[in-house]
Amino acid sequence: MSWKAASPFLCPVTGVSRPPAAGFFYLHRFVKNPRASLAAAMQNYDYLLSIAAVKRFQGSYRSALVAQGAFSAYDTAAVRQVGGWKDVLGEDIVLTYQLLEKGFGSEYQAAAVGYTTVPETISGLYNQRKRWAVGMLEGLSTVRPWQQASIYSRHFSLVNLSVIWLDLAFLFGFVPGLLLAALGYFYLAGCLTLTTLAVCLVFFLSTYLYQKQLHIPFYNSVWGFVWFLALFQMIQSTAAVHGYLLRLLHRKGEWK
Repeated sequence: MSWKAASPFLCPVTGVSRPPAAGFFYLHRFVKNPRASLAAAMQNYDYLLSIAAVKRFQGSYRSALVAQGAFSAYDTAAVRQVGGWKDVLGEDIVLTYQLLEKGFGSEYQAAAVGYTTVPETISGLYNQRKRWAVGMLEGLSTVRPWQQASIYSRHFSLVNLSVIWLDLAFLFGFVPGLLLAALGYFYLAGCLTLTTLAVCLVFFLSTYLYQKQLHIPFYNSVWGFVWFLALFQMIQSTAAVHGYLLRLLHRKGEWK
Protein backbone atom coordinates (compact mmCIF):
# COMPACT_ATOMS: atom_id res chain seq x y z
CA MET A 1 0.00 0.00 0.00
CA SER A 2 1.40 3.40 -0.94
CA TRP A 3 0.34 6.77 0.40
CA LYS A 4 0.73 10.32 -0.80
CA ALA A 5 1.38 12.33 2.36
CA ALA A 6 1.09 16.04 1.66
CA SER A 7 1.83 17.41 5.13
CA PRO A 8 4.33 16.83 7.96
CA PHE A 9 1.40 16.78 10.40
CA LEU A 10 0.24 13.37 9.17
CA CYS A 11 2.45 11.16 11.32
CA PRO A 12 -0.44 9.75 13.42
CA VAL A 13 -2.32 8.77 10.26
CA THR A 14 0.35 6.49 8.85
CA GLY A 15 0.07 4.08 11.74
CA VAL A 16 -3.66 3.52 11.22
CA SER A 17 -4.84 0.34 9.55
CA ARG A 18 -6.79 1.23 6.44
CA PRO A 19 -10.39 -0.04 6.32
CA PRO A 20 -11.55 -1.61 3.08
CA ALA A 21 -11.90 0.84 0.18
CA ALA A 22 -10.62 3.87 2.12
CA GLY A 23 -9.27 6.21 -0.54
CA PHE A 24 -8.09 8.99 1.75
CA PHE A 25 -7.59 10.12 5.33
CA TYR A 26 -8.02 13.68 6.54
CA LEU A 27 -7.23 15.26 9.87
CA HIS A 28 -8.45 17.67 12.53
CA ARG A 29 -7.46 21.25 11.67
CA PHE A 30 -6.94 24.32 13.84
CA VAL A 31 -5.83 27.86 13.02
CA LYS A 32 -2.11 28.50 13.46
CA ASN A 33 -2.24 32.31 13.45
CA PRO A 34 -5.44 33.32 15.33
CA ARG A 35 -3.75 36.32 16.98
CA ALA A 36 -2.61 37.85 13.69
CA SER A 37 -5.71 39.95 13.00
CA LEU A 38 -9.46 40.22 13.42
CA ALA A 39 -9.97 38.22 10.21
CA ALA A 40 -7.78 35.42 11.56
CA ALA A 41 -9.54 35.47 14.95
CA MET A 42 -12.93 35.04 13.25
CA GLN A 43 -11.65 32.13 11.17
CA ASN A 44 -10.35 30.50 14.34
CA TYR A 45 -13.96 29.93 15.40
CA ASP A 46 -15.06 28.93 11.91
CA TYR A 47 -12.53 26.07 11.97
CA LEU A 48 -13.22 25.27 15.62
CA LEU A 49 -17.02 25.28 15.53
CA SER A 50 -18.27 24.98 11.95
CA ILE A 51 -15.74 23.18 9.76
CA ALA A 52 -14.80 20.66 12.45
CA ALA A 53 -18.45 19.72 13.07
CA VAL A 54 -19.18 19.21 9.37
CA LYS A 55 -16.03 17.12 8.84
CA ARG A 56 -16.71 14.96 11.87
CA PHE A 57 -20.34 14.37 10.88
CA GLN A 58 -19.59 13.52 7.25
CA GLY A 59 -16.62 11.42 8.29
CA SER A 60 -18.78 9.28 10.57
CA TYR A 61 -20.44 8.06 7.36
CA ARG A 62 -17.10 7.81 5.50
CA SER A 63 -18.36 10.41 3.03
CA ALA A 64 -16.46 13.65 3.65
CA LEU A 65 -16.88 15.86 0.59
CA VAL A 66 -13.54 17.67 0.90
CA ALA A 67 -10.18 16.24 1.92
CA GLN A 68 -7.84 19.24 1.80
CA GLY A 69 -4.79 18.51 -0.28
CA ALA A 70 -2.28 19.84 2.24
CA PHE A 71 -3.87 18.09 5.24
CA SER A 72 -4.77 14.67 3.88
CA ALA A 73 -3.24 11.35 2.87
CA TYR A 74 -4.37 9.64 -0.31
CA ASP A 75 -4.12 6.09 -1.59
CA THR A 76 -1.89 6.55 -4.64
CA ALA A 77 -3.61 3.76 -6.58
CA ALA A 78 -7.03 5.36 -5.96
CA VAL A 79 -5.79 8.78 -7.11
CA ARG A 80 -4.36 7.23 -10.28
CA GLN A 81 -7.63 5.41 -10.92
CA VAL A 82 -9.55 8.70 -11.13
CA GLY A 83 -6.91 10.37 -13.29
CA GLY A 84 -5.04 12.34 -10.65
CA TRP A 85 -5.40 16.00 -9.74
CA LYS A 86 -7.29 18.28 -12.11
CA ASP A 87 -6.20 21.77 -13.15
CA VAL A 88 -9.08 23.59 -11.48
CA LEU A 89 -9.46 26.01 -8.55
CA GLY A 90 -11.01 23.39 -6.26
CA GLU A 91 -8.67 20.55 -7.18
CA ASP A 92 -8.99 18.84 -3.77
CA ILE A 93 -12.80 19.09 -3.88
CA VAL A 94 -12.99 17.61 -7.39
CA LEU A 95 -10.59 14.79 -6.46
CA THR A 96 -12.63 13.94 -3.36
CA TYR A 97 -15.88 13.82 -5.35
CA GLN A 98 -14.28 11.52 -7.91
CA LEU A 99 -12.90 9.18 -5.25
CA LEU A 100 -16.32 8.95 -3.61
CA GLU A 101 -17.91 8.29 -7.00
CA LYS A 102 -15.62 5.27 -7.44
CA GLY A 103 -16.67 3.88 -4.08
CA PHE A 104 -13.61 4.89 -2.05
CA GLY A 105 -14.58 5.97 1.45
CA SER A 106 -13.01 8.66 3.62
CA GLU A 107 -11.57 8.31 7.10
CA TYR A 108 -11.56 11.19 9.58
CA GLN A 109 -8.68 11.07 12.06
CA ALA A 110 -9.47 13.38 14.98
CA ALA A 111 -6.24 12.40 16.75
CA ALA A 112 -4.16 13.67 13.83
CA VAL A 113 -3.93 17.44 14.23
CA GLY A 114 -2.75 20.09 11.79
CA TYR A 115 -2.48 23.86 12.16
CA THR A 116 -3.21 25.90 9.06
CA THR A 117 -2.22 29.50 8.40
CA VAL A 118 -5.37 31.41 7.44
CA PRO A 119 -5.70 34.71 5.53
CA GLU A 120 -4.99 37.68 7.78
CA THR A 121 -7.01 40.29 5.88
CA ILE A 122 -10.70 40.56 5.07
CA SER A 123 -9.88 40.69 1.35
CA GLY A 124 -7.75 37.57 1.65
CA LEU A 125 -10.56 35.76 3.49
CA TYR A 126 -13.07 36.95 0.88
CA ASN A 127 -10.97 35.68 -2.02
CA GLN A 128 -10.38 32.34 -0.33
CA ARG A 129 -14.07 31.70 0.31
CA LYS A 130 -14.94 32.86 -3.22
CA ARG A 131 -12.47 30.29 -4.50
CA TRP A 132 -13.97 27.58 -2.26
CA ALA A 133 -17.44 28.36 -3.68
CA VAL A 134 -16.14 27.97 -7.23
CA GLY A 135 -14.50 24.70 -6.18
CA MET A 136 -17.75 23.37 -4.72
CA LEU A 137 -19.55 23.96 -8.02
CA GLU A 138 -16.63 22.40 -9.90
CA GLY A 139 -17.06 19.28 -7.79
CA LEU A 140 -20.83 19.17 -8.26
CA SER A 141 -20.52 19.65 -12.02
CA THR A 142 -17.82 16.96 -12.30
CA VAL A 143 -19.80 14.39 -10.32
CA ARG A 144 -23.55 14.97 -10.00
CA PRO A 145 -25.04 14.08 -6.59
CA TRP A 146 -26.98 11.14 -8.02
CA GLN A 147 -23.77 9.71 -9.52
CA GLN A 148 -22.14 9.20 -6.13
CA ALA A 149 -21.57 5.59 -5.12
CA SER A 150 -23.10 5.57 -1.63
CA ILE A 151 -26.39 6.88 -0.33
CA TYR A 152 -24.50 8.99 2.21
CA SER A 153 -22.26 10.76 -0.31
CA ARG A 154 -25.33 11.34 -2.50
CA HIS A 155 -27.13 12.87 0.47
CA PHE A 156 -24.23 15.15 1.46
CA SER A 157 -23.77 16.27 -2.16
CA LEU A 158 -27.44 17.23 -2.33
CA VAL A 159 -27.05 19.12 0.95
CA ASN A 160 -24.19 21.04 -0.68
CA LEU A 161 -26.63 22.20 -3.33
CA SER A 162 -28.83 23.61 -0.57
CA VAL A 163 -25.89 25.71 0.65
CA ILE A 164 -26.39 27.91 -2.42
CA TRP A 165 -29.95 28.61 -1.32
CA LEU A 166 -28.84 29.21 2.28
CA ASP A 167 -26.29 31.82 1.19
CA LEU A 168 -28.91 33.61 -0.91
CA ALA A 169 -31.50 33.39 1.87
CA PHE A 170 -29.02 34.80 4.40
CA LEU A 171 -28.03 37.77 2.23
CA PHE A 172 -31.45 38.66 0.84
CA GLY A 173 -33.75 37.45 3.61
CA PHE A 174 -32.12 37.11 7.02
CA VAL A 175 -29.92 40.24 7.00
CA PRO A 176 -32.59 42.57 5.53
CA GLY A 177 -35.07 41.08 8.00
CA LEU A 178 -32.86 41.98 10.96
CA LEU A 179 -32.27 45.50 9.63
CA LEU A 180 -35.99 46.08 9.11
CA ALA A 181 -36.76 44.66 12.56
CA ALA A 182 -34.26 47.11 14.10
CA LEU A 183 -36.32 49.88 12.47
CA GLY A 184 -39.55 48.45 13.82
CA TYR A 185 -40.74 46.62 10.69
CA PHE A 186 -41.12 42.91 11.38
CA TYR A 187 -41.87 41.79 7.84
CA LEU A 188 -39.11 39.19 7.60
CA ALA A 189 -38.13 38.62 11.23
CA GLY A 190 -40.06 37.22 14.15
CA CYS A 191 -40.17 34.36 16.64
CA LEU A 192 -38.72 31.91 14.12
CA THR A 193 -35.72 34.21 13.65
CA LEU A 194 -35.06 34.24 17.39
CA THR A 195 -35.46 30.46 17.48
CA THR A 196 -32.89 30.11 14.70
CA LEU A 197 -30.41 32.28 16.58
CA ALA A 198 -30.96 30.28 19.78
CA VAL A 199 -30.42 26.96 17.98
CA CYS A 200 -27.18 28.28 16.45
CA LEU A 201 -25.89 29.33 19.86
CA VAL A 202 -26.72 25.91 21.35
CA PHE A 203 -24.99 24.22 18.43
CA PHE A 204 -21.85 26.35 18.81
CA LEU A 205 -21.77 25.79 22.58
CA SER A 206 -22.08 22.01 22.27
CA THR A 207 -19.37 21.88 19.59
CA TYR A 208 -17.07 24.10 21.68
CA LEU A 209 -17.50 21.89 24.76
CA TYR A 210 -16.76 18.79 22.70
CA GLN A 211 -13.59 20.38 21.33
CA LYS A 212 -12.49 21.21 24.87
CA GLN A 213 -12.84 17.55 25.83
CA LEU A 214 -10.28 16.58 23.18
CA HIS A 215 -7.57 18.45 25.16
CA ILE A 216 -6.08 19.91 21.98
CA PRO A 217 -4.73 23.45 22.56
CA PHE A 218 -6.56 26.22 20.73
CA TYR A 219 -6.75 29.98 21.14
CA ASN A 220 -9.76 31.71 22.70
CA SER A 221 -10.75 35.32 22.03
CA VAL A 222 -13.97 36.92 23.22
CA TRP A 223 -13.82 39.60 20.54
CA GLY A 224 -12.93 37.04 17.91
CA PHE A 225 -16.03 35.05 18.80
CA VAL A 226 -18.25 38.14 18.91
CA TRP A 227 -17.11 39.26 15.45
CA PHE A 228 -17.43 35.68 14.19
CA LEU A 229 -21.12 35.75 15.19
CA ALA A 230 -21.72 39.29 13.92
CA LEU A 231 -19.70 39.54 10.71
CA PHE A 232 -18.24 36.27 9.49
CA GLN A 233 -21.30 34.81 7.78
CA MET A 234 -21.87 38.06 5.91
CA ILE A 235 -18.36 37.84 4.44
CA GLN A 236 -18.69 34.11 3.80
CA SER A 237 -22.05 34.31 2.01
CA THR A 238 -21.14 37.40 -0.04
CA ALA A 239 -17.91 35.78 -1.22
CA ALA A 240 -19.72 32.51 -1.95
CA VAL A 241 -22.40 34.20 -4.08
CA HIS A 242 -19.62 36.00 -5.95
CA GLY A 243 -18.02 32.62 -6.61
CA TYR A 244 -21.31 31.11 -7.78
CA LEU A 245 -21.73 33.97 -10.27
CA LEU A 246 -18.19 33.51 -11.60
CA ARG A 247 -18.92 29.84 -12.22
CA LEU A 248 -22.36 30.54 -13.69
CA LEU A 249 -20.90 33.11 -16.11
CA HIS A 250 -18.00 30.77 -16.97
CA ARG A 251 -15.52 33.34 -15.71
CA LYS A 252 -12.17 31.88 -14.76
CA GLY A 253 -11.33 32.43 -11.12
CA GLU A 254 -7.78 32.85 -9.87
CA TRP A 255 -5.65 32.22 -6.82
CA LYS A 256 -4.91 35.33 -4.76
